[in-house]
Amino acid sequence: MKKNYLLIGGAVLAVYYFFLRKKSPSGTTMTMPKQAAVMQPKIITYPAGLVEGDYAKFGTDATVYMIFKGQKLPLTEAWWNANAWNQWDTVKLLSPAVGLQIPTGNTL
Repeated sequence: MKKNYLLIGGAVLAVYYFFLRKKSPSGTTMTMPKQAAVMQPKIITYPAGLVEGDYAKFGTDATVYMIFKGQKLPLTEAWWNANAWNQWDTVKLLSPAVGLQIPTGNTL
C-alpha cells in the first residue's frame, strides 16, 4: 500500500513539474540554420535606355524583339497576337547599331 502512495506521489510530482514549471522568459528558442551567402541577381544593363521586358525594333527590320535576360528574343506574329497584341505603342524604335550590341536569342 505504501508503494502505491509513493508511485502516485511521484506521478503527481512529475505531472506538476511538467505542466507548472517556470518557462524561460524567451520561451523555447529555435536556432535557425545559417543560410548560404545569398546570391544577388545579376544586373544586366542594356544600351539606349532599354530595360528588361521592353519591346524593340531596330532600324528598318520588321521583326519586333523582346528584351529578356540579356538577349533580344525575336517575336513571331502568333506570339505577338496571343500575348502582346495591344502593346504596339510601347515598341521602341532604335538604330540598327543598338540591335547589334545585344545578342539574339531563340524565337518566341
